[in-house]
Amino acid sequence: MINKPNSQSSPDLELLLIEETINRLEVGDSGYIRNMVINFLIALKSKPFIILTGPPESAKEKLVEDFNNILIGKDTHQYQTMIGHPWWAAKSINVIENIRFQSRFNTFKLELLLEEAVLFHNKSRIFIATMTKISRGELLEYFTETAFQLRHGQIMRLPGSHFFEPIPFPTNLSIIGTMDSSDFFWVDSDLLPQTTILPCLLISNSSSRNLKATMNQISFQKVLLQSSIRSPQQAFKKVLKVTNTLSQALFPFLQITQILRKELSRYAGNFLTEGMIYLANSWSYTGNGLFSKNPRENLHFALDLAITQSLFLPCMEEISKSKKLQDSLNNILGNKFSNATAYLRQLHPI
Repeated sequence: MINKPNSQSSPDLELLLIEETINRLEVGDSGYIRNMVINFLIALKSKPFIILTGPPESAKEKLVEDFNNILIGKDTHQYQTMIGHPWWAAKSINVIENIRFQSRFNTFKLELLLEEAVLFHNKSRIFIATMTKISRGELLEYFTETAFQLRHGQIMRLPGSHFFEPIPFPTNLSIIGTMDSSDFFWVDSDLLPQTTILPCLLISNSSSRNLKATMNQISFQKVLLQSSIRSPQQAFKKVLKVTNTLSQALFPFLQITQILRKELSRYAGNFLTEGMIYLANSWSYTGNGLFSKNPRENLHFALDLAITQSLFLPCMEEISKSKKLQDSLNNILGNKFSNATAYLRQLHPI
């Protein structure tokens, strides 16, 4: 059942979480910041893994730190930040050994979070592991290979560690990686079903503001877990409910899905399902739109990003090779979806 927007005085905790994160960031264009924070929140609700990409000077790590400090606080019992790749090791004598040591250390921390997250008394708490400045090696080992195992909802191994029996991956555990790369080309069918790729162009020279969260962090976490939708059935049900009188607005998304399935059948994957899960999570648990309280505007913002991230990104290599396909997609987009249109412009035919 989808809750109706709460007209009473009690705040929508998801909207409050967004506002408090924005207040801490103090960076750049306010409109871009808002959409970035909301997109990050939706990604956290939608899939277990997130990869934030952007130039080295972008505020990827700051965004994650500020968001997690509000959501969880500085409790290392629930939130761990670790060096993804030891770039410093390149100047050391034992390069390979130092890289292995960092990997073992990261795996140890992940195992601790995994053990805590599955405990019954922690079901209403969120656990987050952040790996900063990862390389393609960590992307493959910690994200792609783990995502492959999650097709069955369980994992048998982490880099350097093998479990005696499969462990159900808890829905209250998220793994976030940051990557110093302006473009992301390492797309594969194992990674994307469990991972959201988010470009981050926020620039910040300031340190995080020491602002205390206005709500109890356990309340934030409970609501976020209640609001999170990862089941296709739940996603379709919620989208149909909240778009009751706006069904025509979904046509561009459905048309693009149909074209990609026809032209790129072997890349089709679960385009429709992925997009619907994103759309479902763009509404709060209480029924408010995260981008806008106006349902039509919220759906439009969410569709723009769902088309970009759920439809175009998995097929970017093939789309970039076909001017005809790009033209067909642009005809559907028109001038209505700025993010999706801008993304297509980057994919020049090879």
